[in-house]
Amino acid sequence: MAIPNHKEANNGGASSAGNGRGALRLVVDGPGATGPAPRATAAFQVAVLLGLFALATLLHVASGAFESGFGGFEDEPAHLVTSLMVRDWLASGDLSNPRAFAENYYVHYPKVGVGQWPPLFHGLLGVWMLVIGTSTASVVAFMTLIEALIAFVIYSVLRRPLGDAAGVLAGGLFLTVPIVQECSASAMTESLIALLGLGAVLAFGRFLDTGKARWVFAFAGAAGATLLTKGSGLALGLVPPLSILFLRRLDLLLRPALWGAAVMVALIVGPWYYFTLSMSQGTWTGGGSPSWEFFVSAALAFPGWLPGLAGWLGLLLVPVGLFWGLRNGASHGRWVALAAWVPAILILHLTVPSSIEERHFAVLAPAWTIFAALGAGVVGATLFEGLGGGSGGRAQKLAPAGGVLVMAAAMFVTHGRLATKHWSGWGEAARRVAVRGDQSPDRLLIASDPVGEGLFVAGVALAEDRRPLRLVMRASKVLGNAGWSGYDYEQRFATLDEVDGYLREHGVGYVAVDESTRSSRHWYPHMEQLLGVLESQDRGWRPFASDDVVRDGIVYPGSLRAFVREDWKALPRPEISLSDVLRR
Repeated sequence: MAIPNHKEANNGGASSAGNGRGALRLVVDGPGATGPAPRATAAFQVAVLLGLFALATLLHVASGAFESGFGGFEDEPAHLVTSLMVRDWLASGDLSNPRAFAENYYVHYPKVGVGQWPPLFHGLLGVWMLVIGTSTASVVAFMTLIEALIAFVIYSVLRRPLGDAAGVLAGGLFLTVPIVQECSASAMTESLIALLGLGAVLAFGRFLDTGKARWVFAFAGAAGATLLTKGSGLALGLVPPLSILFLRRLDLLLRPALWGAAVMVALIVGPWYYFTLSMSQGTWTGGGSPSWEFFVSAALAFPGWLPGLAGWLGLLLVPVGLFWGLRNGASHGRWVALAAWVPAILILHLTVPSSIEERHFAVLAPAWTIFAALGAGVVGATLFEGLGGGSGGRAQKLAPAGGVLVMAAAMFVTHGRLATKHWSGWGEAARRVAVRGDQSPDRLLIASDPVGEGLFVAGVALAEDRRPLRLVMRASKVLGNAGWSGYDYEQRFATLDEVDGYLREHGVGYVAVDESTRSSRHWYPHMEQLLGVLESQDRGWRPFASDDVVRDGIVYPGSLRAFVREDWKALPRPEISLSDVLRR
């Protein structure tokens, strides 16, 4: 490939660009640049960002994200309720005792994930909802903005070696990746991790270029923010050693700033993880520590998801882009740092047994898109030159964009799809109770799987005029004891009388049972007990309403059945503690 590296450019790269010997020039800011960076006016860049935001919004409108409940992933309801709690705590004006506020909030809306995840994502979304509102559209717009910013960074990185057209195409391609669509349409942390992680990696690349301490400390700050979003940010710890290994620059290990940055990250995130790591480990589906069994399972699953990031052609072009980036990385550290970021993410999710899910690849998608587009641009420019395309002129400048366009077309043929999001029923049932004010019970119980219970809790919280108001109980926590993802279930009561007695003693006047879970492992014994109590003729319960449930686009007619106790106003109202709803 006739692509001058940095050294070659300094010894004649400028002239080679004019006579056609260079199919693609690397033009960057910084020491030894091969020429002025391609210009793009501020107005043009703003237009690019707005265009990418518009594309992401259109994809979410078409997918149904603006009408769907927050059930795209199992953790989504918890992220939403936790962010809503932050919003309400800030709106309360009394910031003196956040722990007491959080505990009381959890008692009323038991899907708060404080401690399960670090606070940054929930803090940012909470502030956003305080300013913009608590509607579904507000939450989706927040996620859309994050994803558009990632696409804009991809454009900014690629516009220098490939040109504006190729950069815009690559940013748009990233937005259309199915797993990216799914995560960006949901209140999930992966998008923010991808944005902050990408920023950290690019900052470390600038450190490799300049050696200036401010860039390694910028990396540390962004890495700390990533880790305060989710533990997946630990992958950033592998970027410096892998980058040094790729460059064969062991002298960098002697830089005090590098070790100072490591201390900075430890000071930022150490206290949080010291106190909360055991909480998150308890929810890992692969066990509480790394294991060979998990590694093998993940290693077998992950390769099947890689083609979904840029198609089969993109999978073949990523090594080309990696080779080109590493070849030029001696002078332009962003490529080395980005190349280190790819295996770092894979290594983390192969070893830390949190879960084996495709959504983890949404964090990999930006770097994967960059290297796939680089490979496509290199091949496009090389083919143009090899076919006698000549040098200079508009056609040569657009040759890399042509390569990216071909790769994008191939990706759409093999893996392109609109990621739809259709979850409903639980929020509608919750709003029906909440909007009746004091004419409906103020202590509710929902029996479903973790997602359904979370969606009902979130629906009640979003529908309340003031929060916390109604008290919602999750049957999987008070009538049984199920883990975070519904595993390790233990039944609590043996008889119908015991179940009915618990409901009466705790003032529960409304119960909803989700029968769409009958064919799943989440149809727990206490749900049969509940139906036995609710359908009895002599226990004072009457049908209140039934709602269709839609799970990921599949309709379960009338499966969410709600009942009200006729004497609910006369029921006792004992104080409910955090230990009552957590069962620990």
